[in-house]
Amino acid sequence: MKIHTYTVHNYPPIGWMMGIISTVLMACSEHTPYSRDLDRADSLLWCMPDASLRLLDQLDTAEMGEDGYMRWALLHEHARLKSRQTVNPDSILPAIIDYYESRIGSNDAIGEALYIRAAAWIMRGNHLAAISDLQHAAALLAHCPNWELRAIVYHKLGEVAEANRLYEQAVQYYHVGYDILSATERSQYTYYFLRDIARMYSALSDSIHAAPYYQSAEQIAMTSTDSTLIADIHYYQLFDGWVREQSVIAKNDSLLSLERYRLHHLGHSESAYTLASVYLYEHEYDSFQYYMHLWSADTVGNVNARHNYKELEAQYLYETQDYRQAYLQMKQLHNEQEESWHQRQLMENYRLAHEQQLMHARQQNLQLKIERQHILLMMYVIISLVLTGIAVVIGYYIHLRQERTQLLIANQQKEEFLVRQLNYRLSTTQAMREAGLRGEQVDAQIPVWLNDTRQQWLFTTPNNWHHFQEEFDAIHHHLLQRLHEEHPRLTDSDLQYIALSHLGFKTKDISILLDVTPATLWTRRQRIREHIQEDIKDLDQWIQSLG
Repeated sequence: MKIHTYTVHNYPPIGWMMGIISTVLMACSEHTPYSRDLDRADSLLWCMPDASLRLLDQLDTAEMGEDGYMRWALLHEHARLKSRQTVNPDSILPAIIDYYESRIGSNDAIGEALYIRAAAWIMRGNHLAAISDLQHAAALLAHCPNWELRAIVYHKLGEVAEANRLYEQAVQYYHVGYDILSATERSQYTYYFLRDIARMYSALSDSIHAAPYYQSAEQIAMTSTDSTLIADIHYYQLFDGWVREQSVIAKNDSLLSLERYRLHHLGHSESAYTLASVYLYEHEYDSFQYYMHLWSADTVGNVNARHNYKELEAQYLYETQDYRQAYLQMKQLHNEQEESWHQRQLMENYRLAHEQQLMHARQQNLQLKIERQHILLMMYVIISLVLTGIAVVIGYYIHLRQERTQLLIANQQKEEFLVRQLNYRLSTTQAMREAGLRGEQVDAQIPVWLNDTRQQWLFTTPNNWHHFQEEFDAIHHHLLQRLHEEHPRLTDSDLQYIALSHLGFKTKDISILLDVTPATLWTRRQRIREHIQEDIKDLDQWIQSLG
């Protein structure tokens, strides 16, 4: 049995179906509709974190994929940190870190998440955990294209070292961060690195090294549009080496002048708190009352400012020996702080619950999306298999048609060759008979010639007949064999007449080829009708209709 191997080149429909399948599978790829909004929030993060946070809060995280949601969560936590909001190191940040650690080439995202968690640890006073995260983040961000993020990580390391009074180590960290920024264009954070390097040298009583950094920071502050930087650098320059407890208030005319400048010219109302504290410490109660009045406007929407205001009032009442009112004021302040703490705790719990709800909704949505994708994928696979099967069937049908066409052409060629042979024998027989009738040959030679020619006729011997029958059946799908099986009474003579008539020979030619008289042939036609046992009106038409 011959086995055929089918390829795409043999059957173009298969190639078409493969193209359709590849197009369908490409259409299955997931697109992130929020990528543009996330990119915009990322660009706003470093200059306008509040605007970035508002934009992120407006996005629907339930419709995002896993990649989009994790990127949104990372940007959201970073925006909360830059907007001076409380960040919980145990909420979503561990999940973000675990997610990106499972992906190759996500060191920048892991480093950013570790930096945010370290900043949250610093807010909680857990410096040990913060140092571990910051050192890990610094290693991961070694090749990060975000120079400011790399520098800020070292600035946070410097803050932790400074909080633990490790000033030499702090100045080293500040220097590393400043060197990173110096390799790029001017950054908004350059001022803070210069200022903090100068402060650390001052804390180490190294005024020689502190002076140039103070001057560089002052130059940036003077060229900046932010007037806060001018007052800030002047403040630190006034107190070279000033490292004291917060409870100690320095009596210094330069400090008072600076705070008045900040209050009246720059509009910094918190300077009124500093002035009121100084005058309360110096028992100058009139000036204290004046600046407390200026500062009261800043306590309307600020809970911490309001608590500090009441604490100074309680100290004032205590200084003026109104102990009862001072006690009541401190008790009220304590109750308010307790209530404020409970409110913050409730808000934090609400935020965590809301994040859990969002996470649950996102997981449900993601599960539904996965199920829909599985259904679509199964549909695409089924459709692809059906289309491939149709293509194979079409290709196989085309192949069969080609084979049948080639077989038909071959049979026609064989049949034409067979007819030519018969015609040649027919013409030879006629010529022999005519030669014999005219007596043009020697009488002794005519019988020999006729006998030799008859021996070459196809039907004079059984071997010749069987040879012709095989060739005829090979061309006409075993027609003679099928007729003999359907009508067993048909003889070889009957089949010989049917075969020659089917090939298109006339009765006169058939009589010559079979070497019988026309009358004998007519009798044979009648016998064929009887052997077939069917009502045949036109025997020649019936023979031609045989397939």
